[in-house]
Amino acid sequence: MMMGGDDEPSMMNEGGEEGEAAPAQEEEADEDEKWGCCRWFKFILVRFLIVLIIFFVSICIPNLNILLTFTGAILGTLTNTWLPVLFYNRAYNNSY
Repeated sequence: MMMGGDDEPSMMNEGGEEGEAAPAQEEEADEDEKWGCCRWFKFILVRFLIVLIIFFVSICIPNLNILLTFTGAILGTLTNTWLPVLFYNRAYNNSY
């Protein structure tokens, strides 16, 4: 939408008002830059560690039934203790 004979198209924000470009466009420009040595090292290290962790868990717990039992116990504990606390704190955080 051009206003007052502007040569450049103006950017629209969520409310329909004219304004500056969204920060997401700036982040896209950062993603297009070439990766440095440190970023490649971190990229490869994280993927290598994921494979190693899965490998060592499969060695420590070779029986799938035991793994499912431990996973169910952990998820059940989180569901029955932590989630209600988080919801309570979120609901009554600012009510004085």
